[in-house]
Amino acid sequence: MKTIVAVICLIAFASKGETHAVLNAERNLIVGYEEISAGLVDSYRFGGKPEKVAQYRLLVVPQKPDATLQQTVQPAGTNINDGGFTLTPTNVTKVWTLRALTPGEITGINSDTASTVSQELTSRMRAGNWEDGFLRMTALMAKGEYFLLTALARGNALTNLTAGERNILNQTSNEIRQIYDLWKNGETNYLFVKTNSIVVTAPTNWLSITIEE
Repeated sequence: MKTIVAVICLIAFASKGETHAVLNAERNLIVGYEEISAGLVDSYRFGGKPEKVAQYRLLVVPQKPDATLQQTVQPAGTNINDGGFTLTPTNVTKVWTLRALTPGEITGINSDTASTVSQELTSRMRAGNWEDGFLRMTALMAKGEYFLLTALARGNALTNLTAGERNILNQTSNEIRQIYDLWKNGETNYLFVKTNSIVVTAPTNWLSITIEE
């Protein structure tokens, strides 16, 4: 009866498995993995039968560290002999390493960010109480050109415009200037991200604009 109970206990004990790496005869390569009870392995290792589990090591995988803005996380290697795992008498531990991003990876990341900057600029140029798209821009430019040509045709620059015309021209010019300043700010942001040799985040120094209808 005691033997039956012992067998049942052993089966129950062994059924709860943990991942173990299986090593080659030279103990310098992992050749496979098996789910075995760590308690059962230890009972052989420290109970006078270490040869039965000589090629088994409990697999330990530390939490993957967080990547940084300029670095990516990757395994140090793929096996024991290339530094991918460290070996002790009882376990093998996976090794993570931080690697600096390559110029190509940086270019790819910054290209995506530059695209985001471009979309953000487009969104801001369309925001507020503007007509959809750039209809407002077209209207402002048309007004500006009309009054400027009117002034030039009359001679003496703006002096021959009426007070109402000067107000409209000044208002239109101010709006066009704000649009230009925002666009120039967006272009600067875009080129800054696109041409940088390190990873940069999307700039937030966007200029605000006020539209006077």
